[in-house]
This record gives sequence, structure tokens and C-alpha cells, in this order.
Amino acid sequence: MGFLSSYIKNIAVFLIFITLVGIISPSNKYKKYINLTLGFILIFVIITPITGLMKNNNLNINNLMVSMSYNPSLDEGGVSQNELIIKELEGELEKQMGLLLKGDENYTLESAIFDIDNSTEGFGSIKKIGLILNEKAGTKKRGIIRVEKIVVSETPKENIGAGGQEKLNEIKNIVSGFYNLSVENIYITVQ
Repeated sequence: MGFLSSYIKNIAVFLIFITLVGIISPSNKYKKYINLTLGFILIFVIITPITGLMKNNNLNINNLMVSMSYNPSLDEGGVSQNELIIKELEGELEKQMGLLLKGDENYTLESAIFDIDNSTEGFGSIKKIGLILNEKAGTKKRGIIRVEKIVVSETPKENIGAGGQEKLNEIKNIVSGFYNLSVENIYITVQ
């Protein structure tokens, strides 16, 4: 990437130089000779870096492609371009999720956590979604709450009623259909 940027800078600086010489030149009598000379120098400036990539009169395409290829290395801020893209994507997806669940009468979106693919092949695709929902004030049942016997086990038991679980499954299905993601990869926590 450094080769290409320095190559373009050299050409740009030389074109600015040509413009300045054209402005400063004393008369039109010598202008065509000056332009001819500067044209030859411009051709030399353009061809010289390319000839540096040649070996034994054969253009080494690999060197040219490597020097011009995209490199997702660290930029000046110390963060890779891929990380910046994923961070921006997560922000936009969270806004989109808020709009998607805005009309729900039982839950509001507290936050959304996205597991986004970082690999070259599936870059930017969503692998998993975690939603943290808040139950709206009018949907909580009031009165006496019956507490079941507490048993310590390895598998968690759902504490949401049948209607609440159906509603969460409905939300999972909506999100699954919207993002074309398996329901097993969508996790919902209610606070």
C-alpha cells in the first residue's frame, strides 16, 4: 500500500511542478520546448517505479499485486479497519433491533449483543444474538407470588410463565426471520 501511495504522490507533486513552470515561463516562444521536456520527465516519473519491479525483462506480477493489495493492518489510531467496521455494524444492528422490537407491548429492549464473524469468508455475518429485555411495568403481575421449592441443579429452570415464554419465542422467531438466523443462536434475558 505504501508503494502505491508514494507513486501517486510523486506524480501529483510533479504535475504541480509542471503547472508552476507553465505559469512562470517567460514567453510563449519557449513554451512548446518546455512542455516537451517536462512531458519526457513525466513519462520517466511514471515508468521508473514500474521498471523497478521488473526482473530480467519480465514484469514480476506478484510484487506488483502485493504492493497494491489491501492490507487490513493497523491504521494510525492503532485499531484495524475490520474492527472499526464491526464496531459500526454492531451499533447499526442495535438501532435496527430497537426499531424491530419497538412495537412489542410486553418488553422493551435494554441492549443487544451481536457475535459477528471476523473471518475472511463470512466477514460481517451474524453468528449469535443476545438480547436483554426489560418487562414493561403494566405486564408484571401483582399480588401474592408463590415460590416453588428451590432445588440446586445444573440445568436452569425457566421462571417465566407459559404466556411469557410464548411471547419470548415469538420475539425469537421475529428476530430469526429478520436476520435469517437459527432460533438456537438467539439468546434472550429478561430483567
